Amino acid sequence: MILQPLDKKGSNPITNTAIDFSQTTIAKEQYKLLESIKRTPNFALRLGKTVWRDNGWLLNQTKLKALVAKTITVDNLSGTDVTPLIGQKNWSI
Repeated sequence: MILQPLDKKGSNPITNTAIDFSQTTIAKEQYKLLESIKRTPNFALRLGKTVWRDNGWLLNQTKLKALVAKTITVDNLSGTDVTPLIGQKNWSI
């Protein structure tokens, strides 16, 4: 199953920079791939839904360990130290 790119907007919790996930380089390339597959003859495509889990973010494990060890502070974090918590939507019956 191929997942559609996330089409939400948010902001980085460290830098407060606005992010349109549908306009990222990865999303644009994914859209191109999906369009190419859709035009391929005799090929079935099943798309999954991508979701942003509770608008959450994951902290880089190295930075997390350093924070817990108190070798760095929150002020030492940069916008690249976090990634959005994006995954496939789970279907329940």
